[in-house]
Amino acid sequence: MKLTNTTKGDLGLDPETIVPAMGALEIDNEELTAHKKNPIVKHWLVSGDLVESGAEKTAENSSGKKGGKG
Repeated sequence: MKLTNTTKGDLGLDPETIVPAMGALEIDNEELTAHKKNPIVKHWLVSGDLVESGAEKTAENSSGKKGGKG
């Protein structure tokens, strides 16, 4: 599975698994499933800060990134 970081800072899934700023990382599906249990990682996925390969940002996520009311 490929994870893409859409932010300007590195995102650490754990101390050994870092998704570089504006970059991508290949990760095992089982490992990703385990990371998704972490509420912070879950938030990054929902907000669009982390995007799984094949996943598209929803209109809701995109509007939030463009300074919508929060």
